[in-house]
Amino acid sequence: MQEKYFDNGIELFHRIVIESGEIKPKTTKTAETESTNLLVKYLMKNGLAETEEKALEIISYLPNPVIEYWFRYQSMEELTSFTHRIPSTFTDLIGQTLGIADGYVMDDWLDIYGSLKEGKLDGTKVPAIIGCNNDEGKLFFGHILSPTLNFEEYDTDHLPEELILKMIYEVFSTYCYCEIPEPLKSWIDYFILHYTDMDCVYELMSIACTALFEFPGVNIPASLMSLHNDDIFVYRFNWDQEPNQLNTFLGACHSLELPFIFGNMDWGTDDVGMNVAWSEENEQGRIKLSDAMISYWKNFIHNGDPGDPDGWSLFYKTLPRWDDFDDLRGSERIIFDANNYKTDIYMELD
Repeated sequence: MQEKYFDNGIELFHRIVIESGEIKPKTTKTAETESTNLLVKYLMKNGLAETEEKALEIISYLPNPVIEYWFRYQSMEELTSFTHRIPSTFTDLIGQTLGIADGYVMDDWLDIYGSLKEGKLDGTKVPAIIGCNNDEGKLFFGHILSPTLNFEEYDTDHLPEELILKMIYEVFSTYCYCEIPEPLKSWIDYFILHYTDMDCVYELMSIACTALFEFPGVNIPASLMSLHNDDIFVYRFNWDQEPNQLNTFLGACHSLELPFIFGNMDWGTDDVGMNVAWSEENEQGRIKLSDAMISYWKNFIHNGDPGDPDGWSLFYKTLPRWDDFDDLRGSERIIFDANNYKTDIYMELD
């Protein structure tokens, strides 16, 4: 059954699930540079080298097995302690390494879309779920706003103008890799200060940020992969029933779908974690949505079709049908949503 998905006996992937992904790989040279920087910080932190120059000299004499051993046996806490790349703001997160073109799994970092179009990547030959959330950027905006806002008192109609400006500046510098030119900055300042509906500005920024996830990370790769594979399934997660106006502040933000898929909504503590989104009022609807999503993902893992448990079509009646993605039909995707009482799952045609 699976032979059609693999070439030359390379069975690297059984199924693929890409959630809120972004195609932004780096070269092996860049990866090696980042690894070397970690080693330099490790040597200096542990008193094994006084300067970066001395650390680089030591590294040049280290055999590869020693370097490999060090990286493989460090804890995550230890590794992140040597870098300033821990994602705490929108810019920090976008700066993370999102894949390495190693010449084997990803063969060309400059033309990933071309590789997908030509069917070169092994990932194009296996069943895949690809999707993102409806308000991806609001999680990152929250890193900027949350120190200033009280969730209990939050009101989008009175969102501070200076925070909106700060978000715009950060998003611009992240994607343009430069500071905002003064003429453009003055125009943005004028626009924001004379725009009374901060809620609308916030939503427009969210739409723009989500598009940066959905078009390059979902729509384009799904279209190209579907040229070689009929088993491509696309989704958008829309649930935004949080309490205390968090439904506007966070909405269906980046990573919110994970507790629904894994069924671990008790994750976090009273002060940390996505459990700020849960309430008694939204419990019934969100649990039903979580159960449905778990079923889809489980079906997909078992047989490559999220809507077909064990290939038995009679079970289609228990879950809304999730059709495969096909540009010729109009790029269909399933929408995952719910109100406080029941699920709202349906196919959407672009």
